[in-house]
Amino acid sequence: KMRVTVVALVDVVMLILLKRFKDSHPVLLWTALISSTALQTIASSMQFNAQMTFFASRVDRNIGGSYMTLLNTFANLGGTWPASPVLYLLGRLSNPAFDAYIPMQLLLSFLGLCWLGAMGKRVTWLGNTKEGDWSTGGAGKVKVEVDLENGTRVRGKRARSRSASRKIK
Repeated sequence: KMRVTVVALVDVVMLILLKRFKDSHPVLLWTALISSTALQTIASSMQFNAQMTFFASRVDRNIGGSYMTLLNTFANLGGTWPASPVLYLLGRLSNPAFDAYIPMQLLLSFLGLCWLGAMGKRVTWLGNTKEGDWSTGGAGKVKVEVDLENGTRVRGKRARSRSASRKIK
């Protein structure tokens, strides 16, 4: 769960090391830079593959690719819009005497850990939900009674005599 936040913290440590040793150890500089890029690429690929596997396992076969495209679109929007406010804040908070990158990275990593703590159980519950529960059609046709007096949906024997029955796909 914490691997995405840990990569950001490793990035901060790498930046601090680079600032400290950039002139005296150029090999360390390039090794840290390549290692950080490789770790970020691996974490990003793992996250993308896990996300696509989750979406593919939850796609309603009645809708197919359109549903998968919709899920992927929302995931892309959720992952890309935060970059604009973060870059704006970096530009506003940075000046020649103060580099806002490290404090912002630490703050956002802390917020990510708080989010994992607050929403981790709900995300795990969603991940463990049965495949059939994600389907728009359920396990087939469901008989639903509509109460004509107040327009509410009633299932089973509780429907009154003035109810209309219809099948919903």
